[in-house]
Amino acid sequence: MGRHRERNPEKHLFNLLLLGLIVGGWRLLLMYFRAFSRPNLWQIIDIRDGRGFIIWPGIGAALLAGALARPGATSPCAYHCHSTG
Repeated sequence: MGRHRERNPEKHLFNLLLLGLIVGGWRLLLMYFRAFSRPNLWQIIDIRDGRGFIIWPGIGAALLAGALARPGATSPCAYHCHSTG
């Protein structure tokens, strides 16, 4: 897909991966909020405990964001090139 259009989709795919991980982590946090908030509220943002994430909300968020993305979003001149031509 990217080679035929001379665009590199790597940045867009990486952003979708990050979005999926963040949404999955927040979903886990919401499911077990009482367990995380009892001893210390700052434990919520501590990523060293290795608590993980819930995969399906993360996959859903990444797929939805990918489906809603503009086709030229990965192009460095997406707005300028399409608006002048």
